[in-house]
Amino acid sequence: MPVAYRYALITIFLWSTVATAFKLALSELSVNQVLFIASASSALVLCGVLVWQHRLHLLPAYFLTHWRALLLLALLNPVLYYQVLF
Repeated sequence: MPVAYRYALITIFLWSTVATAFKLALSELSVNQVLFIASASSALVLCGVLVWQHRLHLLPAYFLTHWRALLLLALLNPVLYYQVLF
């Protein structure tokens, strides 16, 4: 089986679990709580990647110079996307 097919199957498997995870989460939490958890999780993963790449020290300076763009992008995805979806 070619590598591209393997990646496609992994992607389909992981994406298909998203609906179930959101259904279970929304049965216990409000939409805003789920959005907060999703945003916080993605921020933690980003920080983890930056630590792994030894670039975490660049984050404060980048945030101070580009804070408007970063806040706009944070509102677009996942907040605005999930507000429309839910």
